[in-house]
Amino acid sequence: MSQMVFTKVIRRLSTNYGMPNVPDRDALYDEFCKALTGYAEPVLDLALDRIIKTRTFPTWPTVGEVVTAARDAAGVLAPRPKPELVPAIEKKHVGPERIKELLKQTVGQGLNGDNDFEAIVARCPRGGSIKIDTAWGEEVKDSNGKVVPIRVRRGRAA
Repeated sequence: MSQMVFTKVIRRLSTNYGMPNVPDRDALYDEFCKALTGYAEPVLDLALDRIIKTRTFPTWPTVGEVVTAARDAAGVLAPRPKPELVPAIEKKHVGPERIKELLKQTVGQGLNGDNDFEAIVARCPRGGSIKIDTAWGEEVKDSNGKVVPIRVRRGRAA
């Protein structure tokens, strides 16, 4: 049995919740030690602090509850890189020619000429918008099977 886990977890839980009401206490202690071995002392301290502050039942928490609290505490205590050391992500603009090239590569030759981006834009009424976040082939189509722009309605529904 890990001495640190016994000291940090078992003693604190026993102090706050009494002796566990299970047939084999030593087996329960062994399960806690197996599950929590490897966590640093500050992580276990923070995990038990949070459990004791928030637990509303007068019984011992399960092994899983304590492990979850330890994972959360480890995330809180993990070192974070300083903002000045994180490289800035450079945003790149993709021009219309590159978009056309990518469309040709991904959509292939089966693309209807009336459904290319320029044709859809040409059919879009003034003030309308084109929904581009829909998967290709699932767009709204007119009675002729051409992709049509999705207009944003303002005001009450008709």
